[in-house]
Amino acid sequence: MADKVAVCGILFWLKVVFAISVAFLGLGYQMVLIHQRREYALAHPNKWVPPPPPGYVDIPEFTADNATNCWYNATFDPELGRNLARLEPPGSKSFWFGFDLQWQVDSPAKVVERLGGVEPALYNTFINMNADSFEKDTIDWMAQQTSQKHGMLEITLIPSVNIEDIPDSTLWAFAVEMKRVNSYYGVPVWLRFMHEMNGNWITTYGQKPEKFKRGFRTMAYYIHTLTNLTAMVWSPNIGTGYPYVGGAVPLLEDMPSLDTDGNGVLDNGDDPYLPYYPGDEYVDWVGISLYNLAYSDSGPNKHQTLPVTPDFIPNQLHGQDLTHNFYDRFSVQLNKPFMMSETASFYAVYDSTSPNVTAGAVSQNPATAVADEIAIKQSWWRSILFNAIGEKHNTTFNPQEFRNWKLAVWFEERKVEQSYWSLQEYTDRDYHITFKPDTVTKAFLEDVSQDTLNFPVTWAKSYKWTCDGKMIPQKK
Repeated sequence: MADKVAVCGILFWLKVVFAISVAFLGLGYQMVLIHQRREYALAHPNKWVPPPPPGYVDIPEFTADNATNCWYNATFDPELGRNLARLEPPGSKSFWFGFDLQWQVDSPAKVVERLGGVEPALYNTFINMNADSFEKDTIDWMAQQTSQKHGMLEITLIPSVNIEDIPDSTLWAFAVEMKRVNSYYGVPVWLRFMHEMNGNWITTYGQKPEKFKRGFRTMAYYIHTLTNLTAMVWSPNIGTGYPYVGGAVPLLEDMPSLDTDGNGVLDNGDDPYLPYYPGDEYVDWVGISLYNLAYSDSGPNKHQTLPVTPDFIPNQLHGQDLTHNFYDRFSVQLNKPFMMSETASFYAVYDSTSPNVTAGAVSQNPATAVADEIAIKQSWWRSILFNAIGEKHNTTFNPQEFRNWKLAVWFEERKVEQSYWSLQEYTDRDYHITFKPDTVTKAFLEDVSQDTLNFPVTWAKSYKWTCDGKMIPQKK
């Protein structure tokens, strides 16, 4: 009996020692993690992020192996003379070209087929968010389709209700979905949240700078907490024509922020950009929406889009004065990579059969229709390529001027829209450059070839990415 008591006593104390050992090991492990996070916090004093909303537990799990290697630590690029942003390719000789798609009828696979096997680097989609949900299944499907063609995603996320009515829990849920897209599908994302916020055509957040900035900052907090493979893109509309006409009137409560020249009204003397800027720590990339809006007033091609000269886009990006100089103010001075996040030049279809088009709104000489369409679209993509990359034979090209310009996304759609010359007339606008293999598409593929540019356009599979947001060039 005494032996049994002794054995039980030994087993009891063995359990006690084992439990204490496990407890101390666990405490030691937690102390190591706390020390690592403390060291990171001391080195990055401005990187505090708020806790997730109640009810969500999908916070990244730290282990001894990954506690630090997935933190974002900006890498200094000696060629650029600044730190690289999340998802930014190093150096100044990388330029991605992507496409916005009409996903209802198009897909990355179809684009690649129309381009003869060339795989674009990125595809854009427009996603709606209401107070308690967003199009999660649609995002998953698009991520899967994009992954199959080795691409990346630009997600333009648009609140369909007032941004102040969307709770933080919905923003957090979206950030969790971005983490899933990045990790499960292996697709990096440029998140263009509440784009064109300086415009008055999206009433849920447009020209509401304080509400916009609060929502953008919260989303950035959550995205940066969960993943470094989603980059936050701040992307207003080009400031030419600001504050624009025909839209909603700004609220009185927003005027102190909007009236930057202090004359009591919102007019073209006010800053079209700065009131909406969320702050450096919330913005990874800066972008702009810019389209070719030039058209003929008269003649056989009345109201048809006009080709532009190569200096047209640079003039728009630099603006007519310092206040309107988007590129220098927000890319160069703030050390942010720049993307033309939505752009194109459309051909107005003069013989459209759409019932929604205003008859006779556009004139076109049929004998020159094909050549005119090529010129209209080619002049625009050439203005992009010749300024972001440059031509080999162009001795006046300044490679330093737009070295932060790393990406352009072409609006590859066709749609009926309100005309610029009359709010009562509607035109059929064909932005496509990949649907006409013998004309427009052929011209595009010739222009993006390596032979005509200082360096080739960067297509898919040129980089791999790591969980800390770095882009690693791949050897060909």
